[in-house]
Amino acid sequence: MADDPTARQAGARNTLAGLVFPFLVAAFGAWFLWDGYINYPRENVAELFRRQGKPTAGMPSADAELTQAAAMHRAAALSGVSSTADVLDRLGEPALKTDDQFFYPGFGGGLRIDFKNGFFHTAEWEDAPHNATDLVVQRWIGIALAAVAVGLLIRHVLASALKSRTTDETTSATADT
Repeated sequence: MADDPTARQAGARNTLAGLVFPFLVAAFGAWFLWDGYINYPRENVAELFRRQGKPTAGMPSADAELTQAAAMHRAAALSGVSSTADVLDRLGEPALKTDDQFFYPGFGGGLRIDFKNGFFHTAEWEDAPHNATDLVVQRWIGIALAAVAVGLLIRHVLASALKSRTTDETTSATADT
């Protein structure tokens, strides 16, 4: 029984499947995490720059702390300001600056400050192609898949250890008789 080629073949097949499947799940998890943390924010900033007709080379990264709610809070703090210098004092240097707009890229979009005749006019949140929900969902799916991959690997290791111990006990019991 110990030298049964069919049993050895099935064991090798189970070992291969037990290692390949968790690897594939982990790879998909890494892909989702890459999209949620790196690729989607980068694509968002590039799209927001393209909308303004600006080159995407050398563009800054998005400010992960600038959410739509935070942007609206910053916009509310602009009441009473009038000049571009006042806006710069309150919000700092924008990532994108034109004669009549400042742009601050954030999490799932960006804060656009419009000026009219050199004076503050409006502040609005501009959604990007991948909004904040898309980013969060990508991140959570990636984390969940990573956890599933770890669970599958642990299951495979425990099952292999149990099978090895069971096979050793069966072999030693057969040898005793």
